[in-house]
Amino acid sequence: PWITRRLEELLGLEDDVVIEYVFNQLEDTSPDPKMMQINLTGFLGGSKARAFIGELWVLL
Repeated sequence: PWITRRLEELLGLEDDVVIEYVFNQLEDTSPDPKMMQINLTGFLGGSKARAFIGELWVLL
């Protein structure tokens, strides 16, 4: 899926924890993009987390 491929591109490696986190958040009844971005910043850095969430939300 796009999410897995894009996260691997941004991280430079496959990280099942980050990928599962994103999928779990999206399965929530009302996912919060701002909280997802904040939580992903530790893994991706601020600009990459912001870009990823922006790209993801357009696809949703």
